[in-house]
Amino acid sequence: MTQRQLQRVINATPTSDGAGVKISRIAGFSAPDFEPFLMLDEIRSADRGDFVAGFPDHPHRGIETLTYMKQGGFEHRDHLGHVGSIRTGGAQWMSAGRGIIHSETPLPEAQSMHGFQIWINLAAKNKMKPAEWSDAQPESIPELELTNGRIRAIAGKWQINDHLLTATLTALSQEASLLDVELEARADIILDTPETHQVAVFVYEGRLETTVSLQRQQLGIFESGAKLHLKAGDQGLGALVLSGLPVRESVAHYGPFVMNTTDELKQAMYDYQTGQLTG
Repeated sequence: MTQRQLQRVINATPTSDGAGVKISRIAGFSAPDFEPFLMLDEIRSADRGDFVAGFPDHPHRGIETLTYMKQGGFEHRDHLGHVGSIRTGGAQWMSAGRGIIHSETPLPEAQSMHGFQIWINLAAKNKMKPAEWSDAQPESIPELELTNGRIRAIAGKWQINDHLLTATLTALSQEASLLDVELEARADIILDTPETHQVAVFVYEGRLETTVSLQRQQLGIFESGAKLHLKAGDQGLGALVLSGLPVRESVAHYGPFVMNTTDELKQAMYDYQTGQLTG
């Protein structure tokens, strides 16, 4: 079985979004080797002032989002009437399809925050489908306890040694999957990865030892292969593993809209301005 080798490294960039929420961002809208993923945001702060304003009502078209909270939580509301909260350890999936307008507000009790939001591209044939939403509370997320760590299947299906972890959230576009891996110092694991999928690893704690060490807030994109070897550095490792089928279509992006052509982007903006985005 071929083992995946590190292909390139992307550094997260500090920025802000929503109503001034401080985040670190990996943007890959023009990165074919990151497909089907478009963006990964990490929010991490012990100062409520960094995130208290949240993300007021805003639109999306042409993407799916996957939100995962390590600490703290948000309440989601959208124009379809969905209302739901995710807290520490929980996750949420939203497929914008042809259009959704939603907000994400920090929970009142969240005095600190650590979480991630990942944007997933929709193939052209799915960009105008009806919007959908679902969440997975912490107790519903399958875990595998190791002698030297813990693995949580946030989305998709994962084969780890003789264990199959099937997440509550499995309907994501392009078979997009997310795994949270925590390993003690110098521990290692080997994951089975479909050779048709593209795979990336984002380090949020410690260090990943590979041909070039991945540090905190770095994303490594790996070449094709059937196995992924993860080895923690001397301070341990906390990492997200992303896996999915590439879309291999043109990407036109402007703000909250991701389509295939500039004309489609103009139509999305017109539809939003005239109240037709969600019609």
